[in-house]
Amino acid sequence: SKSDLSVNFSTIAPKKPNSVLRKVVRVRLTSGFEITAYIPGIGHNLQEHSVVLVKGGRVKDLTGVRYIIVRGTLYATYHGLILYPLKARLNS
Repeated sequence: SKSDLSVNFSTIAPKKPNSVLRKVVRVRLTSGFEITAYIPGIGHNLQEHSVVLVKGGRVKDLTGVRYIIVRGTLYATYHGLILYPLKARLNS
């Protein structure tokens, strides 16, 4: 997973039998590659040039989408603060 720049947003129709417009974003990685990543959940506040965290893992019914955007603030997800709150870390 890396922190990368979102370039442009679009929607993709999934394979049969599903039918909905799924939100995806083209992301320019720090390595220079440009990939397509899926935005999970209902609604998002991403904009062009937002810094996003990307994790590997394909979306089964979207062809060519092999990455997923990690929701939440970049810093908190990257440092595991959402998974392991401060209270839990202090008690251990």
